[in-house]
Amino acid sequence: MYCIANGVVDDYHIPLPWHRFALKLYLKHIHFVVIEKAIDTLEIGSGIQEAYDDEGLLTSYDSFEGTRWLGQTFTPQENFKLTKFELYLKRQSTISTIWVLFRNTDINGHPIPPNLASYEFPGNELLETFTWREIAITYPNLVAFTKYAIICVGPDLPTGHYPHWGLDSIGALYPRGCYERSTNSGSSWISDTNKDFGFRAYGEYETGEKKAGLLHVRHPALSTIVHKRGEATVNRYESLSSLDEEYLTGQVGIDVEAGDIIEATTITGIEKKYQVV
Repeated sequence: MYCIANGVVDDYHIPLPWHRFALKLYLKHIHFVVIEKAIDTLEIGSGIQEAYDDEGLLTSYDSFEGTRWLGQTFTPQENFKLTKFELYLKRQSTISTIWVLFRNTDINGHPIPPNLASYEFPGNELLETFTWREIAITYPNLVAFTKYAIICVGPDLPTGHYPHWGLDSIGALYPRGCYERSTNSGSSWISDTNKDFGFRAYGEYETGEKKAGLLHVRHPALSTIVHKRGEATVNRYESLSSLDEEYLTGQVGIDVEAGDIIEATTITGIEKKYQVV
């Protein structure tokens, strides 16, 4: 048997008989050749996306308890995944539970139910001096140019026992939101654009670069190639070569990302695996 139709010849350009051709294929290695290197130096961090946090300006405060709720609205300038808040809070004395609510706002910029997320913690964890209290509220996707509200709610307490939220009450400078107050547990709200509470909204950010690469898989007679990314199969190439139908595939180009696994098999059953780095 000769593979003349495939153009498979020896060094003297004489068509190879089947047994010599098969031996040549068996001895030939599968080669993975990087044409363009895949790059993945992306790192995920968490940083402040929106804030009013100049402590030199947060020299006043307002109190929240029972039906008296306080809120601060803010407007992201870009989409981001919310990872936490920090609020400028303190307590006067013993306090039980404090609730922090995260909500959308209506066309007038006031908070509206339902809660997008919420968080509660023992009020006694607050110090008796103003500090930044971490609020473990997350949300998958804040939408740019959409106004949101962060709300503080406390238990019924006697005068002199209220928790305080630090604020700037003299011409506050945060331009994309403002102070909100409700005296009926959030049924209605009053805004004051000259006041802002101390807050920080944190979101995920990416640094680095991610770029696909190009990999060539080479062998005189490739049979199958499986391209995997994690647990998923990105692509599977079958019947790349056939002696019966007299065609051979000697090279396959694949767009890859760092970490991908490429599994190649020849028609003689040789297998080789390669991980993209």
